[in-house]
Amino acid sequence: PYVRLIIARALCTQGQTSPPSSGTVSAISCGSVHCCAILSTSSTLSCWGEDTYLQAAAPLGHFLQVSAGPEHTCAVE
Repeated sequence: PYVRLIIARALCTQGQTSPPSSGTVSAISCGSVHCCAILSTSSTLSCWGEDTYLQAAAPLGHFLQVSAGPEHTCAVE
């Protein structure tokens, strides 16, 4: 099942970067002050929120799973 991105926006609103403007996601995970989601149309990772420790710096690639912690994010290609 897909999660609508509007839910993700509600979870992380106090960030330095902005969430994607539209679309659906196949997976989403939020840390303390950032979120990352796998976009369902491209399987790419999109992250937003505070980026002090580069936890919102999404790498290039196609991903299956994502997990965010307080100051980090991990994803499975």
